[in-house]
Amino acid sequence: MLLLGNPNSDNVELAVGFCTRCGSLLQNFAPLKLRQIFGEFLRVLRKGEEGKRVQVMILRLFSVKKSRFRNYPSVVDELDGIVDANEQVTHDVSLLMHEIYPENSVDEFNLNLEFDYGHEIRSDRTVRIWREDVEDGDEVSSDDVAKFEDRIG
Repeated sequence: MLLLGNPNSDNVELAVGFCTRCGSLLQNFAPLKLRQIFGEFLRVLRKGEEGKRVQVMILRLFSVKKSRFRNYPSVVDELDGIVDANEQVTHDVSLLMHEIYPENSVDEFNLNLEFDYGHEIRSDRTVRIWREDVEDGDEVSSDDVAKFEDRIG
């Protein structure tokens, strides 16, 4: 609806793409909103201010809607089941809510002034552990040692 409020070719094209891909989901969960959106598309089409390309895109969208979004499922079969249902994290945001309350506490960044010091300690420990493993009988060339030491800083 936001894209169609002030229609131009780019906004309408983006809205058509969105409705094509998400129409099946909207049809299942918000059929009234989908009807309003298609009403806006019809209004844009009747105005006739947009180019032929955009008008054809809108007409194709109406034919996709008529076929009940058969070629555009709401859940792609190849992606369904990648994550187990009990491990999924979902965030539901109502399109009808006027205010969304963000969690500003997670946006804070705290600078750690002692980061470099901690990094040096970890690097020294890593080199010490790695050298102990080499001394235990593993075959390592001097090139491997140089590459390792370059990599850790």
